[in-house]
Amino acid sequence: MFKKEKGITLIEIVVMLALIAIFSSILISDFPKIQRQFMLSRASHKLAQDIRRAQDLALSGRRPTEEDEGEKIAGYGIYFNTSTPTQYIIYKDIVPPDYEYTDDAEDTEIVENIDITGFAAGVHIKEINSDESNFASINFSPPNPLVTMTMGVLDQQGVEITLCMDAYCSEADSPTFRTVSVNKSGLIEIK
Repeated sequence: MFKKEKGITLIEIVVMLALIAIFSSILISDFPKIQRQFMLSRASHKLAQDIRRAQDLALSGRRPTEEDEGEKIAGYGIYFNTSTPTQYIIYKDIVPPDYEYTDDAEDTEIVENIDITGFAAGVHIKEINSDESNFASINFSPPNPLVTMTMGVLDQQGVEITLCMDAYCSEADSPTFRTVSVNKSGLIEIK
């Protein structure tokens, strides 16, 4: 009797190489879409992280340093403006508090000006709360915390910041948008 030797035939190798080629071509053809989704995801998570950072700064009870020159800090916040869609600001609110960002150096001081293009090229803020508002200020004040959201002249119960890719903002394709929402209790959610 002859023993059957186990091995791979030439046909099995050709079939396996064909499958690898097909899967590779599918992955390569979807790469730009995957890259866009990754950039949006990165930008939305960084935005949520920066909102949490402002929240943590307000709740940390950090005492003013010598650089603060004795000023009392009433809280911290984050400010968005669609006229500068690739940037947002983390600020500190000086006593007496305004509970919102103002350009007046006596009322607020910029902690950090964050440029989205530095970590997610091509992503920008498309809209705030899906309406005509072009800016929003989210302020966190200790100790409870008190969360104050201002858009225009109205206090809001929640703020939604929608991010999109430059070239795909006009498309209705949902993977090209990410929304970061903050409610009145300070809960941050990425949709």
